[in-house]
Amino acid sequence: MTEKFIMTQAYRFCLNTEAAVPAALPGQFVAEIAGLIKVSKPVDSDEAYTNFLAGVTGVVKTYASQLTAETPIFQSRLPRIGRHEQTIPTGWGGVFFREASESRNLVEKFLIVKQAVDPSGVLGFEYHKKKVEKLRVEEGYTLLMQAGSAGTVTLTFAGPGDSCKLEPPTAHGIIPLTNTAILETSNYELDADDLLFIFKPVKLQS
Repeated sequence: MTEKFIMTQAYRFCLNTEAAVPAALPGQFVAEIAGLIKVSKPVDSDEAYTNFLAGVTGVVKTYASQLTAETPIFQSRLPRIGRHEQTIPTGWGGVFFREASESRNLVEKFLIVKQAVDPSGVLGFEYHKKKVEKLRVEEGYTLLMQAGSAGTVTLTFAGPGDSCKLEPPTAHGIIPLTNTAILETSNYELDADDLLFIFKPVKLQS
């Protein structure tokens, strides 16, 4: 897939305090993530985005042994990615197509996502020009990022059964807190030029 990038504005990240936090997530972990987001600086570059993600995924790494979930879909499909014609391997895991029907204008696929313990494990902050998609967490726990008005990005703790609908050109991303399986349902829009990245994690100089 050809990667397209766009000029960016500054985005401020904030936590969705109205959504219920999944009970399975450790309270101290949630508090540390909330505190980190609260004091985060506006993000206007790949480097600033990576620094923000480094903080979040650093907390995930610290609590990794406590961040667990039942993930039979993840466990059964991850080993098949790259060895099955209906899969696409990625740095964060991979894509497993369940259906792609042009006549029905429908694409269903699983995002098989490994727990992110560094910024490279986060799904890029991106948007689509035409594709309308619905994301439903089938297994595991994530932070869903969704841009709103005035450059605000809301992060929502999400677990099994939680979902969101993303209309273009809503910017979005996913921070996997555990191994995760997400079902993505969308219209039949497979043009690589439809996807544009706003930020992507980069390697920071030490």
